Amino acid sequence: YYRTLQQYNFTYAEHVKSFAMDNRLEGTLKAGSVTQKLLGGVDYRNVTNNAKFGFGFAGQIDAFDPVYDPSFEQRIGYPTAYNQQKLKQTGIYGQDQIGIDHLFILLGGRYDNVDVDSFGSTQKEHKFTYRAGANYVTSVGLAPYFSYSTSFEPVLGHDAVTNQPFKPTSVKQVEGGVKYDARGLPSNIKL
Repeated sequence: YYRTLQQYNFTYAEHVKSFAMDNRLEGTLKAGSVTQKLLGGVDYRNVTNNAKFGFGFAGQIDAFDPVYDPSFEQRIGYPTAYNQQKLKQTGIYGQDQIGIDHLFILLGGRYDNVDVDSFGSTQKEHKFTYRAGANYVTSVGLAPYFSYSTSFEPVLGHDAVTNQPFKPTSVKQVEGGVKYDARGLPSNIKL
């Protein structure tokens, strides 16, 4: 049949306010064949997200001979709260990139303090994440490397069934391999 269609009236409104800043200091130290690039900073985020919706049936309509019923032209507003969430995150981080001749070592760490308020339920998270890596650049351009890192990212939103805020995303990554620096090759060689 596929001729009669059900109509719906769906409204959605969202208001998001966000403020973010990342301030850092960096400096370089050099002593003989040893260099250090130091970096430290503070990262801050403040996000408010409010969303509401409305839903209603709006009658049926003939797909091939549509006649719209004006009685369904009504403002249903936004009676249902979908998201009421505030996130505040402060991260303090530091990094040291050490170069000793052809060996480069990277050490970094970050501490995050996160407060999420979702529909009046407060969730507090504190997490230290870090990364470490080493890279040795040979005179022929080959560079074996190894790195290990962890990360942490809060997720805005909540579970529609339990109404609890989503858990933050945490990741561990291990990587190793060999890179090749081809910048020293003649220009007529194409890779």
